[in-house]
Amino acid sequence: MHYRHAFHAANFADVFKHVLLTGLLTVLSRKDKPWVYLDTHAGAGAYDLGAEGGGVAEEWRQGIALVDDVAGTGDLVVPEMVARYRAALRACGFDPAAGRRRYPGSPQLACSLARPAIGDRLVLCEKIEPVAEALRHAMRGAAVTTQVHVRSGYEAWSMLPPLEKRGLLLIDPPFEQTGEFDAIAELAARAVGRFASGVQAIWYPLKDERTCAQFVRRVARETGRPTLDLRIETDAPARTVDANGIAKRRMTACGLLVVNPPFGFDDEARAALPWLASRLAQGAAAGWSMQPVAA
Repeated sequence: MHYRHAFHAANFADVFKHVLLTGLLTVLSRKDKPWVYLDTHAGAGAYDLGAEGGGVAEEWRQGIALVDDVAGTGDLVVPEMVARYRAALRACGFDPAAGRRRYPGSPQLACSLARPAIGDRLVLCEKIEPVAEALRHAMRGAAVTTQVHVRSGYEAWSMLPPLEKRGLLLIDPPFEQTGEFDAIAELAARAVGRFASGVQAIWYPLKDERTCAQFVRRVARETGRPTLDLRIETDAPARTVDANGIAKRRMTACGLLVVNPPFGFDDEARAALPWLASRLAQGAAAGWSMQPVAA
């Protein structure tokens, strides 16, 4: 069964990823030169948190509801990266206080941050045709050039290098099959071989520390580029029981591996992550980390 992101949309992992994605694209936009955003697993583009899917799991209540003004916890002063993320949500039409609960996926957020006058461009991969069709619908009317490819995101390396010579590759697979870490590492190495200066942002679930540590070191080693590992831990209960009394394991931590982090990104992330971790915390052991990776 294909991963149904609607069940997890706007959860803590989405918020963590999207805040950092906003930061990366903002830093790239500080130069008046176009960039390309290449998304390997773009998904449907937007998700209705009030509909079946997002409404059933309601993981957004431990995610965006704690960071946005939905739960009345909005601060007068927030880190700049978080403030830009919340502004990007509004630009995409997401405003729960006004009854608009369609949460934007990574492609819509990237589109809201793109600069039509400069020539920024979006290239989106989604291999499931019905999902790709929903993505096309969600991106209809985009102000910047947007291409949707019905193909495996693991083939995205073949579309590199971009004519713009600047850009961000988001690798964000569903982790629905074995061997995903190996496939990601191979993609990262191939991508840097064709686009050495490109930024890569690789999202991953943090369930087994040893496996993740090996993966992170492998990416740093095989890309041979500066690599930054950012993580968040919510300390939420690792197991939950559904309405049928069935125990299920849940993700409580995740990471974003950034290859070729642009100048200034680390300082802004260091300011945003403590604030973000405190809002998303579900237990005393919640926290965050950010460290360079030694190959």
